[in-house]
Amino acid sequence: MGLRVALAFVEFDIEQRASLYNNCDSSVKVNADDIELGTFCGRGESRYGPKDIIRSPSNNLKVHFTSSAFPFSNVKFKAYYYAEDIDECLDQNGGCEHLCHNVYGGFYCSCSPGYRLDSDGRSCTVKPRTTVLTENSGELDTRTFSNKRYYHHDWTIVAESGHVIALDFNAFHIIDWAACYLVFVKKHVN
Repeated sequence: MGLRVALAFVEFDIEQRASLYNNCDSSVKVNADDIELGTFCGRGESRYGPKDIIRSPSNNLKVHFTSSAFPFSNVKFKAYYYAEDIDECLDQNGGCEHLCHNVYGGFYCSCSPGYRLDSDGRSCTVKPRTTVLTENSGELDTRTFSNKRYYHHDWTIVAESGHVIALDFNAFHIIDWAACYLVFVKKHVN
């Protein structure tokens, strides 16, 4: 959506002729997206005059002036219009899964730390963490990780040219927990 149009009347003096039905012979009609936002006639602060700023639901606004009172009455109005930013983040967080950031004319989504933005520009996926190990020996220990619901971590172990890598799982425990769908260690052979 981005922007909408705002319209403010600063002077409004459209006489209406006395009639049996008290209708507006001269009037200003304001529409947007085939929705009537108001029909106005009368003098100054009368009950027919526009008092508040009129805002379109989108980026267009139509002002239609009609008068059948010429030349018998005083008919004049003055209004200012301007583009106004729509804060898309106020409506269901802009459709963003994590964070929504309003900017003039639009918005964008971002993710909490540890997540990355998906190609749809709104969803967030856990960002795998990668550790590159180049020492001759070391330890992989997940006990230092936080207790987040989802956690991805990749270890890349690099040995000197001409050497091989041997993994020894001397303590490997998997807790049988309903939220743990699949736990595995992949073996890559080059």
